[in-house]
Amino acid sequence: MWEGVQADEVLGTIHALELNPSTDTAKVSSSSGCDLICSYNWQIGGVEIISPGCVSEWKEIDLPIDLTRARRHHAPSTDQLHVPRHSFEPLFRAVEVMNSGLRFNDVDIICNRNSLRNLILFSSQRSLQNFRVNLLVVNNTLFIERCERDASIIIRGSYDHGFGRAFEKACITYPEGLGASSSHHCVLRCPLGDLSCVLRFELDASYNETKEPGASGSTNVPIDLGAQSLCWKLESLSTDFPQSRNPKTTHAAESMSQAGLRHQITAAEIKTGVRLKPPNQCMQQLWLGRTPWLIRGVHSNGTSHKVVVTNVGDSFTEWEEVHQTQLQKLVMTLKQLRSIAQDLGGGNCVAVFERSLDSQILKVFKAVEEKRALPEEMIARFWGP
Repeated sequence: MWEGVQADEVLGTIHALELNPSTDTAKVSSSSGCDLICSYNWQIGGVEIISPGCVSEWKEIDLPIDLTRARRHHAPSTDQLHVPRHSFEPLFRAVEVMNSGLRFNDVDIICNRNSLRNLILFSSQRSLQNFRVNLLVVNNTLFIERCERDASIIIRGSYDHGFGRAFEKACITYPEGLGASSSHHCVLRCPLGDLSCVLRFELDASYNETKEPGASGSTNVPIDLGAQSLCWKLESLSTDFPQSRNPKTTHAAESMSQAGLRHQITAAEIKTGVRLKPPNQCMQQLWLGRTPWLIRGVHSNGTSHKVVVTNVGDSFTEWEEVHQTQLQKLVMTLKQLRSIAQDLGGGNCVAVFERSLDSQILKVFKAVEEKRALPEEMIARFWGP
């Protein structure tokens, strides 16, 4: 956690106990909606991505089914594992394909959902584990990079987690042409109070409650942008970034809007365990990703015998009202992190939280290595006039 950190000097601190939203703090609400700005699928082997991406589809299964517990490496952050130098670069490659006219000058935060979840727990004084995030600034935009001790982990210790991967594999299918996908990643632009946030996360599946029994085919098909559909090989990343690789952009904005609406209506998170846990235990994750469907499987000794599908989207407003103070504290934390990183002149620093009995402090240090959030040509492309 401390690798590459100049730990001898603290640039700034954020005290969770001192985060007190004032009455004029902007309300955090999902009512204004969000925009899908791009998506992509990592392919098996981690050597290429395909954009536009397409999420896998939940398929009806005959119960019970026997699951084989996973005993293999699993990447909690595929982008960090395969593109460690610029982990957000695949996101911007996908934006060039799907939303080439987009600029990020008015975006405040770019981050992964996992990083926000850690910061919410810290802000509400509920952090149960140590964590670190890397902070990099481009103009007025703060990049928050997820930082794992190991970019890949071996699923052995968690009994439910190992079966969870097997349960997903048994119950989802990718559309034709994307069968070699290992994961689907979508990127949403959502307001967090008065902050504009671009959020990336992995989405498990799409679920269509109106689908006729026995019907086949994807409910969340790739966006039809003609020549803009592109496969990026890993060796092409961090090379010269063209101003316009894909000239056909007709109806792109309309297609993005339609696809974004369909994407969010059918978005689903899949969980499994030996007990049917209540939805409120994962509402934070679902709310951040605006994922309305929760699919829960129950297994006994690896035999899945029950599936419950719940529409939790109707509870988003109630959840954010109950947790409004925590969400406003999250916004305050994000603003303070950006301010500290900007004072350093370009960021390139590290925020570290170490849990102790008498401390709820997030400390920011300078990073040893100098680097930018993205290759220079990408920065000029997306933060240009």
